[in-house]
Amino acid sequence: GKNIFLEMEYIYMFRDFKPFYWTYQDYRHPDVKEFFNKARKYYLDLLYKA
Repeated sequence: GKNIFLEMEYIYMFRDFKPFYWTYQDYRHPDVKEFFNKARKYYLDLLYKA
């Protein structure tokens, strides 16, 4: 993949996403964290069904 960039904004530990000190303020909003938790659960459900 060309022109694909990544920024680490969270780490998953102790059953939750934890922001880094450099994580943007808007990424720290509880709704964003909830989205990532739901996306992770959805992905894991797909893996377990496969």
